[in-house]
Amino acid sequence: MTSMTGFPVTITRTAGDELDIQLLGGFQVRVGGVPLGDLRSSRARSLLAFVVLAPSVAHSRHALAAMFWPDSSGGQARTNLRNVLHLLRHAARTLDVGLHASATTLEWRPVGLVGLDVQRFEAALAAVSDADPDDPDVLIAERLRATAEATGDARVAATRERLAAPS
Repeated sequence: MTSMTGFPVTITRTAGDELDIQLLGGFQVRVGGVPLGDLRSSRARSLLAFVVLAPSVAHSRHALAAMFWPDSSGGQARTNLRNVLHLLRHAARTLDVGLHASATTLEWRPVGLVGLDVQRFEAALAAVSDADPDDPDVLIAERLRATAEATGDARVAATRERLAAPS
């Protein structure tokens, strides 16, 4: 395995390596149960949320730069993306090994123990739906919509809307 820097990475799992990402009800990243304080950048948080919500999907770096910095020139947007990736990569080793970048793409490939509250929520929703197919999805959709509005992040809100859509 290689890190974003291209150098080989040896993964030795320890008890403190668990990565937990909370997107619903407020953004927080914990490594080994300890909140990660180095992610104060709203763009870094938004980019991380965007890629972890679609694991193993190679996102075009050009498209990401344009989406996250629509008012910047193409070159400046790509520079901004590189800077945010640098910040994420250096925030925690577990983020570095999960983020895979090439010259043209960025992809989240989680390694080891990674918890994501959205996945836990989807699993709980599926369990409820399996147990009672007449469960009122409208109540769940409203709660997700309120959470998305509270965070103010349209990119993450769009995914929350997808999750709230009745199947």
